[in-house]
Amino acid sequence: MLGYVVRQGRFQIRDDLAALILAVGFLFSFLGVGSLLRNLLQVVLRRRQAIAHLDALNKDEETLLARAVKSNSRVITIFSLDAVALSLRAKGLIHASLVIGEDAPHTIPAYIWKILQRRKEQLLPAAERSLGERKRI
Repeated sequence: MLGYVVRQGRFQIRDDLAALILAVGFLFSFLGVGSLLRNLLQVVLRRRQAIAHLDALNKDEETLLARAVKSNSRVITIFSLDAVALSLRAKGLIHASLVIGEDAPHTIPAYIWKILQRRKEQLLPAAERSLGERKRI
């Protein structure tokens, strides 16, 4: 299929196709279709960046996401200004709610959650380590 690459059983848009979509978007911007295509491309690119960040998590970020997977909940309750929460939000791996404070709920996007579920076996040891560390304290 032109413009698509199969990786890990799913289709991903190639960079050259993304550039073509962007160019076509600029050409048709006077019809209003261009802005729709640009917005769609921006969403696709943001998601690709967030997915790429999953391979470069530090220990604390991995532990927090692993605990969410272990508890089977896409909602994480964490202090809004916590360094891990700030980092995960910047990477696009969690979304903050409108609540700011100690127990602010953050949601893992559905497309990230599906990947985390597929990596569950890799993540569970990190969740177990965090539980063991909390028991020792």
